[in-house]
Amino acid sequence: RPEAIDALEQTLLQLAVRGLLVPQDPADEPASTLLARIRTEKDRLIAEGKIKRDKPLPPIADEEKPFELPVGWEWVRMGWLGESFDYGSSQKSVDDSAAVPILRMGNIQGGRVVMNNLKYLKDVQGELPYLVLREGDLLFNRTNSYELVGKTGLFEGFLCEVTFASYLIRIRLMHALVNPEYINAYMNTRDCRENEIEPDLTQQTGQANYNGTKLKSIRVPLPPLPEQSRIVTRVTALRRLCADLRQRLAERQ
Repeated sequence: RPEAIDALEQTLLQLAVRGLLVPQDPADEPASTLLARIRTEKDRLIAEGKIKRDKPLPPIADEEKPFELPVGWEWVRMGWLGESFDYGSSQKSVDDSAAVPILRMGNIQGGRVVMNNLKYLKDVQGELPYLVLREGDLLFNRTNSYELVGKTGLFEGFLCEVTFASYLIRIRLMHALVNPEYINAYMNTRDCRENEIEPDLTQQTGQANYNGTKLKSIRVPLPPLPEQSRIVTRVTALRRLCADLRQRLAERQ
């Protein structure tokens, strides 16, 4: 059944972010050392005026940690891993394909940003190029119906400049030091949904909301950087298997 394949895929993601999908390598640089390198690089970018200094985030106490992690992993706040967390453009979109494509909530599907049913933006307020996406950016759906808030997708690049709408938040990670595909996988797990997003959702007039301040405070299980890559490789292969299962099921039906 399709829902059984969905459950299988979710289980794979859960195992991945708990360190149970690929073996740990004692030779990997531990996540604590990786975090120190991230802090050093962020300080450099701040000193050069390339990114802004954020308000300090609270440490994660032992009693706040949702589950045990393998040796070499660390619990971290999302804000510690990112260069910037930005709201998109609130300018009105148009149907002029000569303008800049603007991504909306419907463009986040299955953990990916899909380039279909596009609208466009004529930048009358000079928001570009600051709001142009880069390959590896994550888009987080911050306002919608309750079950759709928190949807996150990975932007994998496009043939031209692309921007995004105001009800999405762009997460731009410290790309050379954090694997965006791993973070995207975590953001789409049941663990993240139940422990980090649902407890802080607010409801107003039928819409649920989640802001950038809460997003920066999300707790993330961070593996060593080489293990992040191994996890992504394994998850990609297993999700491809799930896609093949769905395709075979559809053909049989």
